[in-house]
Amino acid sequence: MKLGISTASLFGKLSTEDALRFFKENKVETAEVFLQSFSEYNKKFAKKLIKKVGKTDIHSIHVLTTQLEPTLYSLNKVAQKDSFEILEGVLKAGKALNATHYTFHGGALFKKTPTVLNFQRIGEITERIISRCNEYGITLTYENVHWGYYNYIGFFNE
Repeated sequence: MKLGISTASLFGKLSTEDALRFFKENKVETAEVFLQSFSEYNKKFAKKLIKKVGKTDIHSIHVLTTQLEPTLYSLNKVAQKDSFEILEGVLKAGKALNATHYTFHGGALFKKTPTVLNFQRIGEITERIISRCNEYGITLTYENVHWGYYNYIGFFNE
């Protein structure tokens, strides 16, 4: 078993770059890179990070979810198209960092009113996301959170 730490654990305390430098200095073997904002969702930023990594193995990438992932499922085609373009940048960053996984939350259920989910549509969009990830050698992995679509046992069966 490998144990690692996410730069997200230092979110609000250190920038992504400084968190990786901290990991390097403390000989962290495995890490997740939490990309904190749009300007970090690209290969250019990832190349800047590589200098900070040292011997730390970057297992996964993770984004500030609410900036991107819910709009991948948007009914607004322009917003969805933009989100897929941003996702492309995230995946390029992940590949540059040699990450093999993308920690994903997916759609969001922020309102307390009941929501009827269109599982066919969600599945089709998720397949597109998985396909994009696969193009970069990155596996999509879900992190279930109380506010996400996948917040109960049986979601994927449905």
